[in-house]
Amino acid sequence: MADGSFAIHHGASYPNMMSGDVLVACRDFLAARPSETVLMRVKQEYSEDTDATFRRIFDDYLDVRG
Repeated sequence: MADGSFAIHHGASYPNMMSGDVLVACRDFLAARPSETVLMRVKQEYSEDTDATFRRIFDDYLDVRG
């Protein structure tokens, strides 16, 4: 996790994206297609950060960044 963001992984590969990039893409997709739904599974992998750090950043996304 860098600068309060999650690095995104698809399996073991890293597509050079951060969580904010994915959220913006999802927002834009849903704005253009309001009848669609996006489901995500969010879990901590490939990180040495503590569960508390992961939870703090995840809560920031939910509560502050919307």
